[in-house]
Amino acid sequence: MAPLAFDDTAADDLVAAAEDAATTLRTQGPTRRTSAENAMDGFRGGFAKLFEVISGSESQDRGRLGTALDSLAEKVGEAKTAATKEKARLAALEAWESREEARSSSGGHDPYGLLGDGLNVNNPFFDPKPSALPIAPPTVSAAFAPTERTRVTGRSTADDTTSADPEALRGFVSSASTMNGVLDSKRASLESAWASFTHTCSWVPLESTTFLGGFTQLVALNRADETWITSIAQAFEEAGKGSLSNFDLTLKVCAEQPEALQTLLFDGSLTASEASIVWAAMAKSKNFNAETFIDAHPFELCNLNGLPFWAMDRAGRAVLDYALGSTDGAQCVPGNLENAYARLGFKPGERSMEDFAADLQAIRDALGDASDTVTAGTDIQLVSLGRHDGAMTAGVSIGNLDTASTVGVFVSGMNSNVRELGTSLDAFQVIRKDNPGAALVNWIGYHSPNIPEESFQDRADAGAPVLAAFLDGIQAQRVDHPMDRFVTMGHSYGTNVLAEALKQTRATPDAYVALGSAGLTWNTKAEDLGVKEIYATDAEGDNIADGIGQYVQFRDGGDGGGLYQKRLDPRDLEGADEFTSEGTADGKPVTMHNLTSPMQWWGPLQWIADADGTKASDEVGYLNPESSTVHGLTRILQGKQDDLE
Repeated sequence: MAPLAFDDTAADDLVAAAEDAATTLRTQGPTRRTSAENAMDGFRGGFAKLFEVISGSESQDRGRLGTALDSLAEKVGEAKTAATKEKARLAALEAWESREEARSSSGGHDPYGLLGDGLNVNNPFFDPKPSALPIAPPTVSAAFAPTERTRVTGRSTADDTTSADPEALRGFVSSASTMNGVLDSKRASLESAWASFTHTCSWVPLESTTFLGGFTQLVALNRADETWITSIAQAFEEAGKGSLSNFDLTLKVCAEQPEALQTLLFDGSLTASEASIVWAAMAKSKNFNAETFIDAHPFELCNLNGLPFWAMDRAGRAVLDYALGSTDGAQCVPGNLENAYARLGFKPGERSMEDFAADLQAIRDALGDASDTVTAGTDIQLVSLGRHDGAMTAGVSIGNLDTASTVGVFVSGMNSNVRELGTSLDAFQVIRKDNPGAALVNWIGYHSPNIPEESFQDRADAGAPVLAAFLDGIQAQRVDHPMDRFVTMGHSYGTNVLAEALKQTRATPDAYVALGSAGLTWNTKAEDLGVKEIYATDAEGDNIADGIGQYVQFRDGGDGGGLYQKRLDPRDLEGADEFTSEGTADGKPVTMHNLTSPMQWWGPLQWIADADGTKASDEVGYLNPESSTVHGLTRILQGKQDDLE
């Protein structure tokens, strides 16, 4: 009979190692608590709060691991007791079987021991068979996993700071390092005892024995805390002062930790400039692959201002492929429209799935059409993709927005949507013929107003912060290689959105250009826009902009303009240069309000639009590539103001 696979010595060694480690985990508590309290002397702000949370988690983790090791020791002790009983049972059974064999071998000479002494153990009536039922071993289990620790604070505002005493922090590190070394030695002893136990005690079943891996993780987390606090102390020593912004401190502490920087990047509180700095830090860190990172997080990155636009383009196209499906070689990858809907932030029922799909397909088609029609070698970038107030939004750049010497951003007006992304393509190509180094963006990045909403300021107020952040992102990406010229342009209601955005943005564009403006808030001043140059045009054939657009409006009167005050015509801003949209030697006259195709207006408005007698087929919009407006925009983007008519 094979011996029972259970070694008492190995079991005893494991019990001793587990109890010793559990005792050490507990006895370190007071010293660690005192050390952490000393480190908090002068430690204030975001990182100090993180340290308090981490210290609490570490204490709880040690307690839970100690409990798990107590349970392990108890279970192994029970297993040893059961093994002792099972060994005794097996030994008794083996001895009985030997006697039974002897009785059987005596043949017919009194095989039952009836002729001999009735009390002789050889008499089977007085030698019953021991139990043949094995004693079941107890299952040994001990599960433990430490709590994850956050070492990055997402708050980034200038007044959100951390102060610390580097000497006190280094005192904590010294104490923690010693205790972590002791824990690691106890872990190593436990690991050795566990290996011997599992090798020599296979009779015992095991279940959920994650304690050793968890112990290893606990020590690793504690060591990471040492490194973290050391980095904080070093940052304050290098700064030579007792207070640093949480953002600057995070960058110093996490310079080689792309995972921590990722947490900061996705926090949602960063400005475009800060996001740009974090991305640059991630790109410099070891083991960071930008393409892999983008492919793993396209929804988080496709509309994150401050990133390089090549990265936003890659992310946006990945989102389109995810939602609509794609073809990878000969293999077709199906789309996942409903998940994309949710991941882009749309609320249930906010937009029909049919409209959502049509929007995405229109964006994909606009990118394809642009690639097919632009001059060979011209970059086409999807520079934003997202949601605003229930509408799908996007921005497409003709030209490389990361490197272009001249940048122009065009803001859409009333009733615009992403299905019109391609309307500017022909005009942009004409403008770029004389500006080959330019990148021109058609930005439909806000929920534009319909006709009734156009009379209110709400859509402009809601869209302006979004546009301001986009402009911030452009400037943030161009800090190390500034643009020669940065021009912002708006049409109709978009001139209002743009003006409000310029009042908020940290970017410093060179020019503000208004085409057929529906008017700005009545109290807007030229200096509010923060630009050196202001241009405006309003075609005589546009019988909407300076009529209905500027005069028909509804407001609460709470901005100091009284019960009624018409919107401001940008041409009336101090220093504004008016350029023509009438017929010139360089272009045709603009005959309508909209950009390219005649708009189908409602009722009387259509009559007003057609009152000039121009057939729809003959209408010329502001961005008709043959219009004089496009010629004027070309000169403005070149900085040739003297050539304007």
